[in-house]
Amino acid sequence: MMQGMKRWRAGLAVIAIFLVPFGALAAQDNPAFSSLKTQVEAQLRAELPDQKFVVGSVWLTQMPARKNLVPEQLAGIFGDTPLVLSDFALEQKARRFTALVAGADGTSQVQVKGQYQILVDVPVAARQLSRGAIIQEEDIAWAGMPEKQMRDSMVLGEKAIIGMVAKHAIAEGGAFSMHDIVRARIIEKGGLVSMIYHSPYMELKATGYALEDGAEGEIIRVKNEKSGKVVQAKVLRNGEVAVNYEG
Repeated sequence: MMQGMKRWRAGLAVIAIFLVPFGALAAQDNPAFSSLKTQVEAQLRAELPDQKFVVGSVWLTQMPARKNLVPEQLAGIFGDTPLVLSDFALEQKARRFTALVAGADGTSQVQVKGQYQILVDVPVAARQLSRGAIIQEEDIAWAGMPEKQMRDSMVLGEKAIIGMVAKHAIAEGGAFSMHDIVRARIIEKGGLVSMIYHSPYMELKATGYALEDGAEGEIIRVKNEKSGKVVQAKVLRNGEVAVNYEG
């Protein structure tokens, strides 16, 4: 990999924790929330040592409707008493967890539930890419995406992106889709091409005209300059076309 290439990812045993909105609330000046956040993170790291994840909502089981836990609720139950998390249980198939939260003095205890999603490392644009830009290795970064946001059209392999052309502008941090990129055209419609016929015994060449644009590996129609015959040919890396091709 090139030096300086951005990579927004954690190592296999390092988990990136994003508590939203739970983490945003915990960032407030609230020791109880900060303590609960820290303990939830530690439990999830222990249960999911080789995965990245994002925690979504966390709520009190006793609430009639599922609403995100807020600092005022903890303060109303525990006051300023430090919190202790116990009986942590993970439902990996449902991507949920439950736990008991108690005050350190043992005077109160409530059950909380929460949801999380597994994050999948995907290649994203390391910078804003303009329409027609040929994508290079340094244009690709990696980011964790919640599995529910994954789409079948997403391109997940770095090698499948490098050398491709952006069909339209791609925002920084945007994932790559098959609808966003195309192969670079190396043959233009109307241009002269060298037509090659190859066999174990001989190789013949002729000049022709491309009847359509073509990228490496694509099959295009070519017209023989001398005979006027139109044939299908496979575009080669050097801009030549193979008249007899396999596959």
